[in-house]
Amino acid sequence: GTRLGGWEEARRLLLGDRLGTTVLQHVGHEGNVRAIMRHRVHTGGSDGILHGAKPHPRAYGTFPHYLGHYVRELGVLSLEECVAHLSGRPAARLRLPDRGLVREGFRADLVLFDPETVAAGSTYEEPRRLPAGIPHVLIDGRFVMRDGRRTDVLAGRSVRRTPFRR
Repeated sequence: GTRLGGWEEARRLLLGDRLGTTVLQHVGHEGNVRAIMRHRVHTGGSDGILHGAKPHPRAYGTFPHYLGHYVRELGVLSLEECVAHLSGRPAARLRLPDRGLVREGFRADLVLFDPETVAAGSTYEEPRRLPAGIPHVLIDGRFVMRDGRRTDVLAGRSVRRTPFRR
């Protein structure tokens, strides 16, 4: 057969599966990841892609991985520090004034988890597998997961941040 060049081969693959191809590339060094996580202004997040037949596992597993692996198993952060990195700090950084903290008048976006068992369940083979140790999730005060099972409630919505003022 004919050997195709790199770009032509990539084009063939992308068109052959209707742009469903994704690429996995490991970058970074674990020591750097841990140092960044410890930084006082670090905010946790994920750029995991949710669409397609096989989304990236971090779309479902990033936050449970923080809590289970980096907090419980490695002790990189305390539980309290990690919760701040994953909730209040990102909300403040994104200028979402009524989110990220458990406080009167704030939106009730809550994840109830067991610190002893929380862990990412997603894998490359099963990227949509739900995490362990997270029985309940509420969005705007409405259960979207109850007793470890998804509900039919669609509580998510677009959120706009407050304008930046100097």
